[in-house]
Order: sequence, then C-alpha cells, then structure tokens
Amino acid sequence: LAPDTTPAVLGQVDVLDSLTLEVEFDDFLDQTSELIGVSASLGPDSVGPPQVSTIMHQRDYVERLRAIRDSSYVADSIQFVEGQERIELLRSAGDSIAADEIESGLTTPRSPPESSQEDLRTRDLPKRMLYVLLARALATDQPYELSVVGVTNINDVPGGGGSAEVIRGMPQRE
Repeated sequence: LAPDTTPAVLGQVDVLDSLTLEVEFDDFLDQTSELIGVSASLGPDSVGPPQVSTIMHQRDYVERLRAIRDSSYVADSIQFVEGQERIELLRSAGDSIAADEIESGLTTPRSPPESSQEDLRTRDLPKRMLYVLLARALATDQPYELSVVGVTNINDVPGGGGSAEVIRGMPQRE
C-alpha cells in the first residue's frame, strides 16, 4: 500500500451558528499538531465579510464548548444561591409575597453534561474537521467564499486547503 502523497482538500463547510464554521476535509488531520501556517479568509471583499478570529482542531473546539457550558452552569448556580439567600432574608423580614415572587422565577441550574469515556478515548484521534471562529456574525442569505490554505494532513503532506461557498440561512423558528 503506497503512502498518501496528496494534500487534504476542503470538501464541505457547514455553518454551525452565526460565528462558527465547521470545515471538513477529504483527509484526516492530526489533532495534536499546531495549526501554524494555516489561514482562512472569507470573501468577496465587496460584501465586507467577517474576519476570521481563530482556527482550531475539533478537540479544541469541543473543549471550548465544554468550558462555556461549565461557566454557564457556575453563573446559573451563583444566581440560584443569591436568589435563595434573598428569599430567606425576605421571609425572615416577614415579606413572604416578595419572597414568593422571586421563588417563582428561580430555576435550579442543570449540571453540564459529563464527558463520556468514548469522548475521552477518541479526543486526540485524527479527525477531518477544522473549526473557524469569526470576529462578527455572518449575514443571513449572503453568499460568502471561504478559502483555507496551509493545511497539513495526517501524513505530514503540506499544501492542503481549498475554497467553498458558505451561506448562513435564516434561523429556524420553533
């Protein structure tokens, strides 16, 4: 079996949210490698596209999401405890009506999801994805062109990249 001598080619781009693009390549990438020399940009310049602020591997993106969820849980927990303390103070002062109003709006924070053993085992395995974080939101229904250069595949073949059209659709209403 001959080793792979072709660079990773950009295959598809998905808009995860207004600030995040998931970029899939046709070849595996080393999750533990630094993304030195990798760059991405949106065009055309005539539409004033958002600048790329960060490019990261999938494991780093997942870790970032986990940190955001954890910090949201901590903030919710602090708010819950402060609400409980206000309720106790109001009740001890004889103001059960105000305490009941606060209590009716108080929700118990949900714990962030735990990392599964599978997530931990596969965290550093090669993946085909890179994540592009933007400095400002993509406009809806505006076509952009994402260009990525400098990608090195799992076999250390440099020169990968490519371009693809990106369109952020209108958010779905529930």
